[in-house]
Amino acid sequence: MDTHSNLAINHYNRAALASVDSIVWSMPISSIAEVLVCVDVNDTWSRAVQVMKKNHFDVVGVREHGQAIGYVSLDAATRESESRPAGSIGHCTERLEKLAVDSSLSLLETLHGLSSSQRLFVRKDRTHHVDRIVTRADLQKAPVRMLVFGYITLLEIHLTDRIRETFPRDTWQLELGGCLQARKSEKKECLRRESEGEDGELLDCLDFSRKEDIIAGTPRLARECTPPHMEGEVLLSQVHSLRNALAHGRSLANRERQWADVAEIVSDVRDLNALLEGRHEQNVHSRCEEVS
Repeated sequence: MDTHSNLAINHYNRAALASVDSIVWSMPISSIAEVLVCVDVNDTWSRAVQVMKKNHFDVVGVREHGQAIGYVSLDAATRESESRPAGSIGHCTERLEKLAVDSSLSLLETLHGLSSSQRLFVRKDRTHHVDRIVTRADLQKAPVRMLVFGYITLLEIHLTDRIRETFPRDTWQLELGGCLQARKSEKKECLRRESEGEDGELLDCLDFSRKEDIIAGTPRLARECTPPHMEGEVLLSQVHSLRNALAHGRSLANRERQWADVAEIVSDVRDLNALLEGRHEQNVHSRCEEVS
């Protein structure tokens, strides 16, 4: 179940998206990276398997002269150790270069990178030497969840603002009364807030899914709140599901929503935030011209 939101907007923050972006770019891939544990190039395949099983790793780096030169997977090392347990790893490794990235790579770029790859290797600052690793499991860490939450929260603010401009003073109940009415719990919450001296309207007591219903029931809003390349209601439904995963501490990806889908949703949400913010600024500019 969604939690109630309190997103009344008395004056619009035109720098909202820029603010979220600045936070996103201040948390690079290094904020979720782990040290790349390595075995030596002269170690046996059995030793590599032992290290990975002990640490519950899927891969381990291979080091030569103190520098990581490649990596081996648990599956590959297991096969090799079964056929030649005393054999050394040598240079029979996967190369790092095609999966190596700079430590300054943004988390949004990391999310896209890991949508098509199981792992990325992180270079030391201002060097070509790899010393850390990021896998899809690391995408469940707090910085990534903060990124997704930030963009989705900003979108809900934009959607609430668009509904408020279209239906001032909760007139959505009159316009959509045949199919959408306020629930008792929503009215009760609104009265509670009023009794405690809080500003706001009934709209501020609706959860995300209810705002989604208002937008879906208003063709003009549905068009305005949908990216040009998508069909109506698709994105908001995806956002609703991802938002619930965040709120309840569940995995961002699942059987129905792969990491590539998560990356696409987040990018679409960011683009829609930019679109809605731009339209709002245009509306404000037009009203200022009318007044002058």
